[in-house]
Amino acid sequence: MMRRIVIVTHRTFAKGLADSLNFFSNQGDKITAINAYVEDNNFPAERIAKLFANFGTDDEVIIMTDILSGSVTQKMYSYMNDHTFLVSGVNLPLALSLILIPENERLTLEKIQQLIQESKQQIILVNQQQGTTDDEDE
Repeated sequence: MMRRIVIVTHRTFAKGLADSLNFFSNQGDKITAINAYVEDNNFPAERIAKLFANFGTDDEVIIMTDILSGSVTQKMYSYMNDHTFLVSGVNLPLALSLILIPENERLTLEKIQQLIQESKQQIILVNQQQGTTDDEDE
């Protein structure tokens, strides 16, 4: 079994997210970034189909997309199964949490949902946080 991370987004967000993930985790070999609607403004369906055809039947796959109701996410629905998980609305804290799940720990819906909930805590309006100013440094 191998764990695979597939990031599919509109334009070049996938490439940037993959680059940041590799910077923080040094696990770029697990990540495939697919930028949709860049070349000829088309969705790379053939590339994605070939990618998934090369995965082992026991591989665990986490697909990350950018917009829940977007065409990218909709076109990835057909790849979901009991070991392929589709997570939409991805951000860097969530993506990093997902890639850092130890290989020997099986993916579950519950584990992924827990990480989604935790990543939501990273989305805050910093202006409203007490003690966030650097007045002490001045």
